[in-house]
Amino acid sequence: MWWPLRISAPHGPGVLWSLAVEEHFYLVWPLIVFLLNKRTLAIVTGVIFLGSPALRGIFAARGVPWGFIYECTWFQLDGLAAGAMMAIWARSAYASKRSSIRIACTLIVSLVLLTVAGRPFGLLERLTDVSIALRPTQAYLGFAALFVLVVAYRGTAWTVPLRWRFLQLSGVLSYCVYLVHLSVGDGYEYLLHRFNILVWHYVGPSGALFVRAAVMIGVSFAIALLSRKYLEEPFLSLKDRFTEAGALESRA
Repeated sequence: MWWPLRISAPHGPGVLWSLAVEEHFYLVWPLIVFLLNKRTLAIVTGVIFLGSPALRGIFAARGVPWGFIYECTWFQLDGLAAGAMMAIWARSAYASKRSSIRIACTLIVSLVLLTVAGRPFGLLERLTDVSIALRPTQAYLGFAALFVLVVAYRGTAWTVPLRWRFLQLSGVLSYCVYLVHLSVGDGYEYLLHRFNILVWHYVGPSGALFVRAAVMIGVSFAIALLSRKYLEEPFLSLKDRFTEAGALESRA
């Protein structure tokens, strides 16, 4: 809409591509889980995890713009597949503390080997074909190792910070914060220009950056809290009507 209105492109909607990717996943993945057994499902997730970076590399080598590759669902399925693999493993009979440590070590070694092998081909450089293909894979291997260890050590002293109330609340609000933070930044910049407020003149460039970050984080969290209380929780409460126990209670 910004182009026909002859206004500058806002940053806010730029985050919606990831929401679209997740919605595609939520629409298709439950059907796949319903149709396949766990073993076949694990194989499918493995193929997806290996196939997505291959697709990114092929299309990048053929000159497809990086922005297109970055935002399209079929190029971003390996992260979702990694999460699905971890969910399958965590609910399997093989999930244990010892196996978790082994898997985490394997993931870390794979990350190191991938980085060392890919460096001569431009893996650590910006927007080379190899970095477009495999840089996300590096991140997924690192985060997967971390998540596996968190699951292995849940309930122990190592994961106490994750049980802090503020961090749990931040986790609940995080996606809404992500969705609105750029729009909040757009609003902040608009107000500064509208009223000719020169923040850097009073606190310097570094201080202006800090103030901007504080405003964006604070306002985004406030919006997320309001959304959670008045929008998300009322809708989430409706799910009880679709369960057998909820249906019985509503009849009573």
